[in-house]
Amino acid sequence: MKYFSTILAILLLGSGCSKDESCFCTETTTDIRFGEVYVDEYWIDNCFEPFQQVNFYEWGNTVIDCR
Repeated sequence: MKYFSTILAILLLGSGCSKDESCFCTETTTDIRFGEVYVDEYWIDNCFEPFQQVNFYEWGNTVIDCR
């Protein structure tokens, strides 16, 4: 059950989006502090075209993937 949501997200993201549909987007935040790693994933609404964005910070990074 732990991996079910990840597999579902990958299947939905792999389906893509067209100009007339909204995309499925996830934002993954990786926080690396004090020798520990925390990963959070969020769904983003109102995405109407596919894109990927990566931001690097001193504490970790964020990845936005819309398809």
